[in-house]
Amino acid sequence: MYNYRNWLKIVLVSAFVLFTNYGFIDRIALLVAQGRLGTIAGFLLVWVLALAAILVAAFQPRWFWRMGWALILAATTAGGVGYFAISGSDFTVFDFVSLWNARHEAGRAADFYGHQLFLSAGLVFVAGLLAIGFPAPLRSAGARRWLNRLALLPVLPFLAIAVIVAMKAGGGQQALPKQFTPLSVAAVAASRIATQENYVRNQVAWTPDPQKRVKNILFLVDESIRADYLDFTAGNPFTPNLAKLKTNFVDFGPAASGGNCSHYSNVILRSGARRDDLTVSVNESPYIWTYAKKAGYRTIFVDAQGAIVKNPGRLTNFMTVAETRDIDRYVSLNYGDPEQADFELLKLIAEETKGDQPVFIYANKNGAHFPYDASYPKDQAKFGPTMTESGSEDTIHRMASYRNSIAWSVDQFFVSFFKDLDLSNLALVYTADHGQALEKGALTHCAIENPDPRQGLVPLLAFASDPDLRERLEVGARAGYQRASHFTIVPAVLEMMGYRGSDVAQYYSESMLTAPKGDPAFTSGDIFGMFSKQVLWHPIDLTRDYREPESLALRPRSSAASMSVSQ
Repeated sequence: MYNYRNWLKIVLVSAFVLFTNYGFIDRIALLVAQGRLGTIAGFLLVWVLALAAILVAAFQPRWFWRMGWALILAATTAGGVGYFAISGSDFTVFDFVSLWNARHEAGRAADFYGHQLFLSAGLVFVAGLLAIGFPAPLRSAGARRWLNRLALLPVLPFLAIAVIVAMKAGGGQQALPKQFTPLSVAAVAASRIATQENYVRNQVAWTPDPQKRVKNILFLVDESIRADYLDFTAGNPFTPNLAKLKTNFVDFGPAASGGNCSHYSNVILRSGARRDDLTVSVNESPYIWTYAKKAGYRTIFVDAQGAIVKNPGRLTNFMTVAETRDIDRYVSLNYGDPEQADFELLKLIAEETKGDQPVFIYANKNGAHFPYDASYPKDQAKFGPTMTESGSEDTIHRMASYRNSIAWSVDQFFVSFFKDLDLSNLALVYTADHGQALEKGALTHCAIENPDPRQGLVPLLAFASDPDLRERLEVGARAGYQRASHFTIVPAVLEMMGYRGSDVAQYYSESMLTAPKGDPAFTSGDIFGMFSKQVLWHPIDLTRDYREPESLALRPRSSAASMSVSQ
């Protein structure tokens, strides 16, 4: 009888863990693609520790230990699953902060989401309580003695995940076990709230002029595009279409990204943060959606990276549920082949900009998201041997794959952009979230200490159908060529929305429309002041040629069968 109950418990606990966790395989695949073997080992170690702790809790001989852990583990899992059910997002430190700041609306939230919470969190809680809590004593006296000695083992996964989240400045919890992660995240966030200054997100104080706004504004943030891999020289073998389209763009030259990691750069751009008081402004400035809504725009966010999983949760790059309140349409292109995602984005832009309603679109392109060879069709591999063809991650093969990705997702993308879209009432700002360091054995981006400057090297291009706006952009490009940064973009976008330049200039000291201030630099790590009061700034010389000789030696294949690299 006992043996039967033991196996039944193992089955129920396994099902509880299996059906409440997701993204494990995708996380492993991503880390393998990044070559982060140490991170994979740590990730698997946490999972092994967590599974062992769950089994120790489930088979505790003493009922008060078993039921105590059953309550904690079931409640923690229910919290994570319930939050995902109502928000479409994994629970992060920054979601906890947002919820804490809106705790006065808890009653309304319960009224609104109560049914969903009952169906998701409620059922998960009951299932976890039953699976872990029901008695199934082991026959072996030795096993029971060891279980008694290990009664506090489940504390270790909570502590391990909390340490990871703290060390990763609020991140690092992706695809870790839901039985522990939400409580660990909440504990870290609570400790930071207790010691951090209380920030309040401001509302827009200015009044826009509808007569001066651009009808449609498109803000494209590409993925992992390094500025010096875009060649505007006529007849170049790398991005020849960009060279032909050169006169359409206002080119600000290589620019400095806000951060060297996707989530930091994107939250800097969406929050309209300022370089001179980054920690305060990223926490307090109105979101760009709030400005757009007040200016009369329909607001649309598009995530074209849905086919390449970075985080199994829907909301990415530090976006919280509170931020989405001013987003009229949220689109995640999470289907099909990633190589077509950017071209599906073009269809969505065409659809949204054909009406009379002014539209503001902020889109995260798929771009050159790794693995690079997944971001372009196989028959579009102009350079080789690629990483896939060679089975090697050597630098030269990385560069061939990266060149192919840019040739498709940037060079060919803009051919379709100018061919297929109605650009008669449109302004475009194009940049990337960060650059790439392509040397084997180094992180391509997101390094915290002493990052390669190539990680912060991004393009900054603009287009405007309105002649007066284009002239102003050209003036700004001449004044700020090879000096601009992400921090100059939002002030210019606000003027495109119809906000007075004098108002914008009172809050922002630099803009794409004027000369930048200070030397170009990008950040790494925490910018919110939650884990460090000192922002890590890294200067970057935008006049330097960072291109690798091996990359410049690449030449297009002479035929489909050719796999040679020109040396």
